[in-house]
Amino acid sequence: GEEEEEGENKSSENPTSPSMGVEYGIIETILSLIVQSPPRDVALSSSPLTHVYLSRVLIDLTKLQPTLIPQSLAAAVSGLFQDFVPSLVPSARENLSSWLAFHLTNTDYQWPKSYWEHWTPYVVKGMAIVDDAEAAGQQKRRKRNSRGEFVTRAIRAMATYVAGPDEIVTKCLPAGSPLSDCILEAGGDGSGAGAIVDSSLSLATDSADVGDIVKDGLVSVERDLRGRIWGTNDDPDTIREYMVGDEISESLGGNMDDDDDEGSGSGGGAADKIWWRTGLVIRALLNPAAKERARFRRAVANARDRASGGMDVDENREGSAMDEGGNGGGTGDNDNVGESGVALESADVLTDICDVVGRYRPVVLATLARDVQVHEENMDLRGEVKKDEGDMLLMGEVYILRQVEGMASYSAIMLESIVNRMIR
Repeated sequence: GEEEEEGENKSSENPTSPSMGVEYGIIETILSLIVQSPPRDVALSSSPLTHVYLSRVLIDLTKLQPTLIPQSLAAAVSGLFQDFVPSLVPSARENLSSWLAFHLTNTDYQWPKSYWEHWTPYVVKGMAIVDDAEAAGQQKRRKRNSRGEFVTRAIRAMATYVAGPDEIVTKCLPAGSPLSDCILEAGGDGSGAGAIVDSSLSLATDSADVGDIVKDGLVSVERDLRGRIWGTNDDPDTIREYMVGDEISESLGGNMDDDDDEGSGSGGGAADKIWWRTGLVIRALLNPAAKERARFRRAVANARDRASGGMDVDENREGSAMDEGGNGGGTGDNDNVGESGVALESADVLTDICDVVGRYRPVVLATLARDVQVHEENMDLRGEVKKDEGDMLLMGEVYILRQVEGMASYSAIMLESIVNRMIR
């Protein structure tokens, strides 16, 4: 008994392997509890072992035993990554990613460089587009893999815990690492949102179904909407009457209401044409998110260039287009300046958007209903069987979610908060 106890003490004091000794067993136990912990926004659990509490315990242990715990912790995570991550349910994998992000941001990003290099191929593979997706008439989707998603979600979670995502590039990831590409990568869940990430007005830039005059008209209408919402804070009833009236359709030559039934679901050029009123309103409401995402992208690019010894990205290279929400040809931040000359949009982008979404929610509902009505009228004219109205509304709601994801998924907190505000 004494020899066995003495052996354990020696293992704890100077283990031959990070996966030996009592500290490894403690860490493995805590990590298993973290994986099983209830979601952070669920307050119904009576257990005191919450995700945050357990995460803080590991941080305190790391500070208490800096020569033992970090090595054992890295070994435990390596074992989980290789042997257990593929078998974890999404909520458990999300718990593990959130913990790793929280731990690294609170321990000065102390993590072996070799681990990041070993994880990189999984992430790169997960970000690749399926080669035959478009050829088969499908939306773009990614080659998902659970290990890559675990790393990607951890990196993106870290970006939400710091003042700017460039800190992750300069302090956490190895210099020149391709992992920096996934910090603000949207549509990584294979949902197809990647098709609209780089342009908040996908119809005006990508669709071949409308002419240049109509595209220019759509850009002009969206810019006008942003000015009314973020500049002069117009009454929602006034904007609703404008968006559902015939005047706006006539100003575009009536082409937008001549839709067809092909692809009337939630994605693609045909869907953009069916839900064009709703899309315009959503993109105008989320314009500050598009501008913040553009600023984050430039910050990441600048940090990556500095880390590799290059020059900063030109601040004006993307500014006119991306700050405008992706459709170019505008006045940038001046769209958010009201009659008093003071921008109504504050530094708290999320709070601003949630407030504006709540205020103009009736406009979204009205344009959604109007888009359904016009589409059904077109189907009557073509002698086609109309879809159930409930199904059409559901398709419109999915289209809205895809638009929101394309503009706000650079931040999980931003995306979740906006969606929750819309459904309340």
